[in-house]
Amino acid sequence: MGKFFRDIDDIFLINSGFLLYNFIAFALQAPLDYLVDRVRLSHLYFSIIGCLLVTFGLILPISPWAKLILCAGGNALFHIGGRINGRSAEQ
Repeated sequence: MGKFFRDIDDIFLINSGFLLYNFIAFALQAPLDYLVDRVRLSHLYFSIIGCLLVTFGLILPISPWAKLILCAGGNALFHIGGRINGRSAEQ
């Protein structure tokens, strides 16, 4: 969070960003994973897209909120892509 909000001193904005990141990165994994399985898309593509989103979120000269959303979305997609052939690693 320090990377995104270096110049922001408002604790409400920092907490809001933290909650938004966690919602996008973790709460959306299950519904997105379900859609990927229903459409039968390759999970490998989502790993690649997730890595690209995080990279863009870190290097693009955009607002901290846009950076946060790109990185959180990339995190979610990367974790979806970590599954192989629609099955979790435990199966």
